Amino acid sequence: MLAEEKLLRGIAMVNEIIPGKVVSIRNRIWRVDDVDGNVLTATSLDGNRISRKRFYIPYEEIREIQPEVPGIEDIGSYSDNRLLIEANKLILMHSTAPFLSLQRTRIVPNQYQLVPLIMALDMEPVRLLIADDVGLGKTIEAGLICSELLVRQKIKNILVVCPASLREQWQDTLLYFFHIDAQIISTRHRKNLEQKMPPGASPWSFYNYLIVSMDYAKRPEIKSEILSNKWDMVIIDEAHLAARPHDIANSFSKTTDRYLFAKSICKAAKHLILMTATPHNGYTDSYASLFELLDIGAVAVKRNRIEINRDIAKKHVCQRRRKDVEEWFKQGKAQNINPFPERVQEEVVIQRQKDGIEEMVFNLIDDFGKKMGEIYGSSKALAISYWTLTHLYRRALSSPAALRISLINRINAIDHILKNSQITDFDEDNYDTYNDIEIMERESATKDHVFDIEIGDLNDDKETSDLTDRFLWGTPSQLLTERSWLERILQQAELITPSKDSKLQKLYREVDEILKDGTHIIIFTKYVNTLEYLRNQLESKYKKAGVKVITIAGGMNEAIRLDKYALFRRTSRSILIATDCLSEGINLQHTCNHLIHYELPWNPNRLEQRNGRIDRYGQPKEKVFIKTFVVDRSLDSKILHLLIEKAENIRKEYGFMPMYFSESNTIFEIIRAEEVDYYQLTIWDVIRQTGEPTLDFDPFSKEIINKVKEESFYGHQDVSFDTIEKKLQETVSKIGSKEALSRFCMNALNKFNCHIRQVDHDNSIFEIDITDDDLKYPNMNNRVSFNPEIGYKDQSVDVIDLGHPIIKRIIEKISYLKSRRIAKFGRISGIYTRKCENVTALYNVLVRYVVNSDITSVLEEILHIPIDVYNEKLMPLSFGEEIFNATPEDINVSYEQVKETAIDINNQPGINNLIEIAITDRLDALRMERVRMRKEISNSYLDEEIKLASRDILTIIIYYPV
Repeated sequence: MLAEEKLLRGIAMVNEIIPGKVVSIRNRIWRVDDVDGNVLTATSLDGNRISRKRFYIPYEEIREIQPEVPGIEDIGSYSDNRLLIEANKLILMHSTAPFLSLQRTRIVPNQYQLVPLIMALDMEPVRLLIADDVGLGKTIEAGLICSELLVRQKIKNILVVCPASLREQWQDTLLYFFHIDAQIISTRHRKNLEQKMPPGASPWSFYNYLIVSMDYAKRPEIKSEILSNKWDMVIIDEAHLAARPHDIANSFSKTTDRYLFAKSICKAAKHLILMTATPHNGYTDSYASLFELLDIGAVAVKRNRIEINRDIAKKHVCQRRRKDVEEWFKQGKAQNINPFPERVQEEVVIQRQKDGIEEMVFNLIDDFGKKMGEIYGSSKALAISYWTLTHLYRRALSSPAALRISLINRINAIDHILKNSQITDFDEDNYDTYNDIEIMERESATKDHVFDIEIGDLNDDKETSDLTDRFLWGTPSQLLTERSWLERILQQAELITPSKDSKLQKLYREVDEILKDGTHIIIFTKYVNTLEYLRNQLESKYKKAGVKVITIAGGMNEAIRLDKYALFRRTSRSILIATDCLSEGINLQHTCNHLIHYELPWNPNRLEQRNGRIDRYGQPKEKVFIKTFVVDRSLDSKILHLLIEKAENIRKEYGFMPMYFSESNTIFEIIRAEEVDYYQLTIWDVIRQTGEPTLDFDPFSKEIINKVKEESFYGHQDVSFDTIEKKLQETVSKIGSKEALSRFCMNALNKFNCHIRQVDHDNSIFEIDITDDDLKYPNMNNRVSFNPEIGYKDQSVDVIDLGHPIIKRIIEKISYLKSRRIAKFGRISGIYTRKCENVTALYNVLVRYVVNSDITSVLEEILHIPIDVYNEKLMPLSFGEEIFNATPEDINVSYEQVKETAIDINNQPGINNLIEIAITDRLDALRMERVRMRKEISNSYLDEEIKLASRDILTIIIYYPV
């Protein structure tokens, strides 16, 4: 056939083949998913491995087929009949059920976590800001949306943009809970990714699911690569970091570059989710920029003022405080449920002996600060020197070990420079002008580190601390003077042994008290060196008591990190010491309700993120206990009063944390504006003299807090508790529950001569022995559970959900055997029931509808169509659901009896008409439902035409009345 003839035939065929049809291509059976020009996309229905492929229509022999109707030769057991129906229910890729993804995840979401999913499903495209409070599970909510859109084949690729500290947590969450195997891409990871790609390929297009840090993505060369690809779904976590700076003209390039990248990628994304617990920074223009990123037409400028159209915006925002969720529960059937624990907080004040060695060390640091002006004069390096000194001060507040290591690092760096003569004396004016940019960037990074601001694309805190320790700026004579001071401080710091470490001794007493009743404790510290110090001391003290000490820090190998989480969960008594790599994304509420901050974070939001690891939904204990160590007569005391206590009071009164401190200058200006009357604050006195405060409002004022409250969307969602419950029940009805999945798996394993046995008393953990080669899969774990909670607590147990390899292989095997008619599967079977008065044939029909709108799609569902056999009467579909779910009576039905009824059915030509009537009635009901939804949510994408594409009678169950 000539190419022109093939093309003409292809054009004619395009008009005949529509999505939802069942066709034969290359001697295989396929369901048509999409027709785009001459390209047909289809999913196999008969293969050992279910696959989705694209075909060029002019070069394919394509013919529509009608699936075979069950015949006398298909009579078999009722259990096999049900198995075939359940297998088909589980693979409905385009079901009319409200949710398709729940069975494919390892989570048991609370009803409130499904609200963003419902909002997303009512949008085309998805443009959503999830601004729920810390501890409500924003990552899970976003994951559910991605999983749902993947199942519905609305997206193919996902790009997650987040702070560097959250990359591993995103990777773990997507893989474990949603079976989404996302790759981290960075300078460090890229080489390994490229080794797995064909030559010349781009990782941005080769990998469907990628996670990238915001600061790596904003680099000009990386930004260009990212934007050269089409992205179906983009998620920006901690989106406040990408908001437009209030004073963008004078903002530091890092903040501006983040915003410019976000603006570009959001515009390029088909679907977009922004995530942040703190979207409002006190400036309306910055806050409004998040809605501009959504591109929903909600922002306008009127009389030189930026205004947010709340009627438009609220349809695209899910923002809830704890009390909003608690009130939401009271609206439904869970009036007596409070899903959150009570928080019990306490500041533990560390008293230093006024004439002790610790006091001497702090006095020396203070004296060193006084000498800074003399050492560096009026150079621009003076400011960064003070910030470096503040870094050393915070290290001293953390632990003597952290201070000692920083002092040694800095002394060694000075020695290295002097030895290699990398710096020589030169003119002061030349020195200042030549290094302006580098000084500004280093000063900004040091300030961010001091104030617990997101550290950019650095790997972990240790890397940041080491860079700060070793960053030097000065002439040889200046460095020699600094070195002599560092040596004096180090000599005294080395005298602080563990027995003289008042903070460590206080920790022992607190841990002893907790371990009287508690079993697991989390200790947060800012510094890796303090973590290592605490590990050594706590292991030595509690080893004989059988308490396991576990540590987790940034940059740790993924497998090691997961093993450590699992060890902490399953060990009867354990202490987990972690840096801030654990403060976001990883949740340990199921294991622990005691948390200690070994030093006070200087950023209120960092403190709240840490607390959210245990103080969140899913915490089984009624109370969580949080202790914060604060060193008396120190900057910690000032920070506690100026920031932490005020922020906590606002949280208690308003239910949310105040504006996000995304810039170190914000925190600095708040403190600088106050009169400092605390002991040993000479460092701060000098820094305060560097100019007038520039912050133009008090973020803790009633005026600002009320402004944030008024411009926010707390509790404005229209999705009720009862709506969620109704949709969950409808989902279970159409595709089954997790309990139904477990029954399906057990029945299938038994059918294929595999073995499964219970190994615990509450029927939660099983051992399986896969003997069928078709069902075996790589890295099999024979300890399994169908309960996600079990797997989360004990990671040695493999959780079986719809996305698990064993379920996929069972379904594929059943589909293959059925399509090849290798096994009967009881496509006609019979049972006795008390639910029927007359002999009733239940036709279990897989129906496919095509939805024609801007985007052509397919809907699938299994209808249980009941027909009174000998009265040739169609019964209601609701009756079909009822008898399908009824328990069979313990009475055997003979083969001859079923055969006789089946022959009678085949001799009744009117039954096919009754089936068509039932399908038509259901189609009309679907149309009415879409009309109702269109009126409710005013979305044009529901302006569509729905029509029947194909139907497949899977099985017939004959019910005999008792």
